Amino acid sequence: MYGSKLKNLIQANTLITVTLYTRKGCHLCEQAEVELESIQAQIPHQFVAIDIESDPVLHQKYLAEIPVVEVGPYRLKAPFTRADLLMTIGAARDRRSHLDQIADSGHQRRTQQGKTVSGTDRFSFWLSRHWLAMFNFLFFLYVGCLSSPRF
Repeated sequence: MYGSKLKNLIQANTLITVTLYTRKGCHLCEQAEVELESIQAQIPHQFVAIDIESDPVLHQKYLAEIPVVEVGPYRLKAPFTRADLLMTIGAARDRRSHLDQIADSGHQRRTQQGKTVSGTDRFSFWLSRHWLAMFNFLFFLYVGCLSSPRF
């Protein structure tokens, strides 16, 4: 049951992922987000915005450089234009299609490995959906062992 849901989530993720590192109150970040949404019609992609203030490591790494856009192996730091975004997303798309066409064994192996659902993946997915029940079970088991009569 969970394996099929997880497999569908993985297989649906065939678009190029564009990651925007941003923070609240950053007008350049808001402009970059608007540009990326407008480029969506031209070059379909999966857009992910990450607030750097949610992670101290990201905050330290990107504070002076935001907005930062990552597409595959490519990274754009502010300031950048719509043309820069189009070029970078297009280059990542072309790189992926080129690697698919030349049948690079390393790329195919990594791509297939990313689409394969292992037992560990299934367990992690199950645990993420049932962690509270598992915690309660272990807690009550522990409390039950403490309150049992001792001989």
